[in-house]
Order: sequence, then structure tokens, then C-alpha cells
Amino acid sequence: MSAKHWEVSNLGADQLPRASEVLGRAFRNDPALRFLVPEEARRASLAPSLLGGMARYCWLYGEVCATTDLEGIACWLPSGEPLAGLFPRALVRMLRAGLLANLPRLGLKAARPPAELDTLHLRTAPTVGV
Repeated sequence: MSAKHWEVSNLGADQLPRASEVLGRAFRNDPALRFLVPEEARRASLAPSLLGGMARYCWLYGEVCATTDLEGIACWLPSGEPLAGLFPRALVRMLRAGLLANLPRLGLKAARPPAELDTLHLRTAPTVGV
């Protein structure tokens, strides 16, 4: 049995819309997203936009790599680069990436302190050994 070989390259701007759809499907049942948007149909509708915003943020300020068919997508931010925060630089970057556009659609849960999501993530995230 031969191993599958994937060609990986930096994601192009023209691939961001399709990558948003792929990421939305992949993470629509993520515990943090279920916390923010408990209703399944609404979450499925919002997930591509939310995850696409995160991918755009990483594309603008870090790196996004993907397989040619977008079967695999990886987003990175440089060490020390926060994804979110209430300081001017982060707010401008989140606005530019489109992350803030979804806040009205998310409702009050999105306004909860990030610490609540961090706690949820620590309880539910899989542990990966290296």
C-alpha cells in the first residue's frame, strides 16, 4: 500500500472563498462554535464566514498553506501575534480581515470574555502528543 502524497503550497487570495467553505464544514461542530451558536442550522450557515474570517486574518498577518484540492488547510500566526484583543492594532486587523462583520449575527454570547472560551477549549480540545 503506497502512501498518498499531497502537494502543499501557500493559499492564494482566489482560494480564500473555497477555503472558507471547507473550514466552515470542518469546524461547524467545534465546541467553541457550538457554545457561540447553539442552533445547528444557524451555526452551519455562519461557520464558513466565521472560519473564513480567521483564515483571512492568518493569510494577511501570518501564513495559510493548503493542499492543491484544499483537502488540508493549515493557518499560522507568528509567535506573539494575537488573533483577537481589544487593543487598537488588533481591532484594525480584525476589521480588515472581516472578523468583526459577524459580531452582530453572533449575538450576546460573542461578547463574553475570551477566558470563558479558553476554559471551554481546554476542557474539550484533543491532546496531541509529540
